[in-house]
Amino acid sequence: MTKLLIVDDNPGVRSVLGYWFEQQAVQVSDASNGMEALQMAGQMEFDFALIDIGMPKMNGIELCRRLLATHLSPRPLVVWLMTGVRTAEVEAAGLAAGARAVLAKPFDCGELMAQLKAGIDPLSASVPTS
Repeated sequence: MTKLLIVDDNPGVRSVLGYWFEQQAVQVSDASNGMEALQMAGQMEFDFALIDIGMPKMNGIELCRRLLATHLSPRPLVVWLMTGVRTAEVEAAGLAAGARAVLAKPFDCGELMAQLKAGIDPLSASVPTS
């Protein structure tokens, strides 16, 4: 089963995204900040992470860097960053940190699911998600 880590300081965002992905047969774990996410990543493996950039204690770009630097699984960890204010500078910083993409909130969960499926199996990218 695909494992996704959602990291956002807004419990409503975590709840909505978690519910949506669980309906798509994705095992979801969530964290409210970067330190909590790092602790979780040290205890379990994830295939994907969806991380808000603007969080207290540690921003999402730094969390992305740290998760990718400490990821030990032979399968690569795919990280998407999300932000309410997407600028060229924010996108460049996110991609430089190793994120697959920087997504503007709100985003289409169906499109994200298609990306997730493509990350698991590149041939499934053309399969409709709804």
